[in-house]
Amino acid sequence: MWGEIDPPVKTQPNLCESKDEPELPEENGVTFSQICGFHRPADTQSTCVNDMVEAIARSGSSVCLKPQDLSVFAHVSSDPRVLHYGKVIERRAAAFTNRTRVRNQRYAALRALQEGGEYFSDEQMRIREPLLYEQYIGQYLTDEEVLARSQESMLDDAQGGPGAPAGNKGGLTQLLLNSYQELITAQQKDWEPTAEEKALLREEFIGQMHQRFLDGKDKDINYSEVDENPDYDNLDIVSRDERIIL
Repeated sequence: MWGEIDPPVKTQPNLCESKDEPELPEENGVTFSQICGFHRPADTQSTCVNDMVEAIARSGSSVCLKPQDLSVFAHVSSDPRVLHYGKVIERRAAAFTNRTRVRNQRYAALRALQEGGEYFSDEQMRIREPLLYEQYIGQYLTDEEVLARSQESMLDDAQGGPGAPAGNKGGLTQLLLNSYQELITAQQKDWEPTAEEKALLREEFIGQMHQRFLDGKDKDINYSEVDENPDYDNLDIVSRDERIIL
């Protein structure tokens, strides 16, 4: 459903299990790990290396092989091609693990912001992404909702609340102008969504705001403090060693 955050999943997936990177094919019921087993004699080492290269070619990417698979090629580890692809596999596996950790950290931070504070309130999201808010929510507000929101914002403006502009300069004038423009838009629109459609639009907007946060696109967030914060290592819903965000 729109607006939902995908739940964490295991950190040790088969790296081939994706639509873009299919599982490494078997040949006549023989798995990849068994391919070189039939070519262990020294005089067929070249055949085994060729099997490695062909396996990578068939899978479409060497990332489909995991570091533990390299033991299959231990007897030909001096071959330059094996050395090259071994380094590629280890480097990509390390990068994958780091991306997993970063996504988990940001997911934990997102949940913390959802549970406390105003960062993902309607008003704060509108301030951060006014055009996106207007597209999904603002243009479909009723006159009463526009007035109520304006009153709340003016109260924040007067009290220096979270929605107040820095220095409080021009805040009230700009707020009234924005409210007037939204009211005119609401009066001129040709399509009035149902309550259910409004709810779906809201969910999609919130989902996009969550995804922006996870992707590191919120300019007012210091992501280095999020990605390296040990407080986000141990959420009850995210096991550091067993779960990731895909």
